Amino acid sequence: MVLILVVFFAIFRGSVQGGLMGVALGLMEDLMTGRFIGINALCKGLLGYIAGVSERNLYKNNFFCTDCGSAGRNISQCTVVLFVQRIDWQ
Repeated sequence: MVLILVVFFAIFRGSVQGGLMGVALGLMEDLMTGRFIGINALCKGLLGYIAGVSERNLYKNNFFCTDCGSAGRNISQCTVVLFVQRIDWQ
């Protein structure tokens, strides 16, 4: 749910604000879970920045594009988190 908020914020506000929102919300999520401090902040910050870069090229009232972008970013974030957890367990 947090990633969807970050993506929508980045698409409507831009790359810098999207990245900052991603870092802030990711850090709050890290502090609530208490497992890896900073991994969600890093992932959501980068994904917010990348989503914000694409905001100039997207038609903002087409929610299909934002939904597909959000789903793709969600998959990439899950991949990074699982990779980091796998490294930590070994």
